[in-house]
Amino acid sequence: MNFKKVLLIAATVGMFFSAGIGIKTMAEDSWNGHGHVQAINNDIDTLRERIGNKNITIRDLYVNLGNVQRDLNDKKGQLDVLTNQLSQVNQEKNQLSNNNNTLSDQLAGKNNELQLKQQEIEAKIQEVQDKIKEGNDKVSAKQAELDQANQTISTLNAKVLDLQTEQSKFDPALNDIKQAREKADQAVHETAGNK
Repeated sequence: MNFKKVLLIAATVGMFFSAGIGIKTMAEDSWNGHGHVQAINNDIDTLRERIGNKNITIRDLYVNLGNVQRDLNDKKGQLDVLTNQLSQVNQEKNQLSNNNNTLSDQLAGKNNELQLKQQEIEAKIQEVQDKIKEGNDKVSAKQAELDQANQTISTLNAKVLDLQTEQSKFDPALNDIKQAREKADQAVHETAGNK
């Protein structure tokens, strides 16, 4: 009977000893897998942050592009107004020219009156020419602003294309990280079944 107790105690001690070694081995394997999972998670967080920053930059560029396009539309509206003003000035010029012809016909025999009226007409013509020049100067200035806005849009479009190209470079790296994570998850799952 003592022999059975000794044998039972020895078997129990052996079983606990074997279980302890097995648990130690499983803990070491789990710990190594956990370190890889942490490294993968850190890499994923870093990439997620980079992609988030790129997305913010792209969103800001789209906002800037929208602002430039609104400015461009405003400038086009101003250009239309100035073009209409120039057309009105040209109509006034034509009307004044017609008035000049009428006055010349009416005042052909009156030299003094003709000279006075001719001076008035020349003043009006100068005023019209000044207005035309002023209108042309405004049109030129607005055209320069329009050209600058178009250049800004081209620059922003190029930046957006560059950012999209740069973002596409991260897609293969993200896929590699996803595969590594899946492997790590599978390893953790497999070791969890051995507990």
